[in-house]
Amino acid sequence: MPIYTPTELGKLIGKPRQFIYIYKKRGKVFLNEDGNFDTEVTGNKSWYNHWRSLYIENRAETADLEPKSETITIKKADPKPQKIKSILKSVQQSPDQATIDFDNSEQSVFAQKQQAELDLKLLSIKKVQIEIDQKEGKLLNIDVAKNMVAAYTSAYAKGLFRDLETWMYKMMDIHKIPLTEKTKYTSDLERIMNNATERTQKELIEKLSTENAQL
Repeated sequence: MPIYTPTELGKLIGKPRQFIYIYKKRGKVFLNEDGNFDTEVTGNKSWYNHWRSLYIENRAETADLEPKSETITIKKADPKPQKIKSILKSVQQSPDQATIDFDNSEQSVFAQKQQAELDLKLLSIKKVQIEIDQKEGKLLNIDVAKNMVAAYTSAYAKGLFRDLETWMYKMMDIHKIPLTEKTKYTSDLERIMNNATERTQKELIEKLSTENAQL
């Protein structure tokens, strides 16, 4: 029955012990009377497995980015290995701000390759963060947003069509329009409303997709 102190648990998932207490306050983590974390307690095991897996994945991906001395020849114009390692470390600490800041005179194929790999790393971290926020109910998935747009615009269009149809029939009765003409005008109105609805839905969904909306 694995039991860890908050400090030990933090090391296993790559987080400070304050991180454990934050989730304790949220009711996601449960500590026993001694203030320790028991993985067999309901809810603790799945929470631990989730963060442990992310930590292992992160370590594996970071290891893949480490420059290998036996395959890299450092030239005078290339960045120093210590500078690269420092930048790689900054990705873990502050991924949203991490960049390679080389002078133009130091640009090389090696530096460009490292920047591309770091960009991929940042995208991976961002993706994981979005997935975590979605699981915690902080974000609304883009597909859910699209379905909501379609549902609300359709309901609005149907109600508006019924109101316009009633108004149009009253006007045609006043002007004594024949029944055959009424049917034609109704069909035209329905076509116009359907086109407007489809156009509005398309524009809204394109806007959501373009901005990768996570509401």
